[in-house]
Amino acid sequence: MRAIDVAELIIPGLFPKGVGHVACIVSLADGKTMMTDLAVTIMMGSKIRPVMSKAFELEKEFRKVGNYWELKDKNNPLGIHRRIQILDKNGLIAGIYNSRGGAYSRLGQQTKAIAENTKAIKLNPKFAGAYNNRGIAYHDLHQLDRALSDYDCAIELNPNFAEAYNNRGGVYGDLGQHTKAISDFNKAIELDANYAEPYNNRGNAYDKLGQLTKGISDYTKAIQLNPKYADAYYNRGIVYSESAQYTKAISDYTKVIELNPKFAKAYNNRGTVYYELGQYTKALSDYTKEIQLNPGEVDAYCNRGVTYYVLGKYQEAISDFNNAIELNPKFAEAYFNRGSAYYDLGQRNKAIYDYTKAVGLNPNDAEAYKSRGYAYLNSQRYTQAASDYTQAIKLNPKDDRAYANRGLAYALSEKPEKAKKDLLRAVKLNPSLKAYVMEISDQFKLDLQLD
Repeated sequence: MRAIDVAELIIPGLFPKGVGHVACIVSLADGKTMMTDLAVTIMMGSKIRPVMSKAFELEKEFRKVGNYWELKDKNNPLGIHRRIQILDKNGLIAGIYNSRGGAYSRLGQQTKAIAENTKAIKLNPKFAGAYNNRGIAYHDLHQLDRALSDYDCAIELNPNFAEAYNNRGGVYGDLGQHTKAISDFNKAIELDANYAEPYNNRGNAYDKLGQLTKGISDYTKAIQLNPKYADAYYNRGIVYSESAQYTKAISDYTKVIELNPKFAKAYNNRGTVYYELGQYTKALSDYTKEIQLNPGEVDAYCNRGVTYYVLGKYQEAISDFNNAIELNPKFAEAYFNRGSAYYDLGQRNKAIYDYTKAVGLNPNDAEAYKSRGYAYLNSQRYTQAASDYTQAIKLNPKDDRAYANRGLAYALSEKPEKAKKDLLRAVKLNPSLKAYVMEISDQFKLDLQLD
């Protein structure tokens, strides 16, 4: 009797991807072989029994391909596993180490997983599954070069290893090499057309490349193959959101929550769609649910704060922005939003402080310069206001409102020629500002000549 590593089951999908599986073959006195597997059962008439084949000749029914034996007849009249690797004593022990490594990996103990998979590889250097599983652990630890190397080894040892192609594609995606990623996902699908995960992952790659229609198609295919695939619904929801298909996005995020009520980001994303639709009460509810599930989620506090701000609940908004800043003191957007809440409460010095923090953290934020400029303008600090509008114009030379307000700042600081030049520029960029500009012109007697 010899142990075998089962690379392709009699019925695909009986076990999760990456789960090791060992069965055995028995050599008979007449030179024939039987395969037995107590872990897999099949129907025989009205009875369920473990896989136990009739006697067959290994070399007649299987062909040797690299390190594996592959069943010649795709119809599988023998009712046995389709692809196997025959193990010696070391190979069997290696299978145990590999399985234990997989268990550690699923528990999130990746360092221990790597140690077990490494032991398996030392005992059986041709063990593709051990390389693949160690690659998963390295990938989880963001050691992408090592993960890539292990997936390469797994594929070299087993060129028909669909999961290894899918996993390597994931590393390429993390490296921003989306074309290579798509190539690997294509290969995984070619090898296993019923494998939902590479469709989902290829959808992500298409999304990154801006090919949203292809992304939606792949997510939909993944869902067809696995109707309980929460990640595929979530990812499709993102693409629907990006393409302003809000009703479909809400439907997908709602399905994610139905499948996994603790999927915090689905609440956040659905809340954002509700916000875009002006359904602020529902948005608040979803952001609050995400915060309950994940109190350390900075974006949820900021998003809920913005929703409170739109509803005029400035103190609640400030409280949320405070929480966001406490969690991430370098969160420029939270400072900007808190500054706007302070400004609307008439607390201009606090607003200016927050806008200053925002531009310090993100010097390319034209809106923060404009907002601070407006706060300076209404605090009679006209020179500083003009300086901020100048910076905003440098970042966005077509910002008509920045020209108009800088023109007002120049007028208030008695620089009429500069004021006239900016006000004329504002109207040229946006003729609808004519009434506002003329009001400034009349107030300061600038004598603007507008057509």
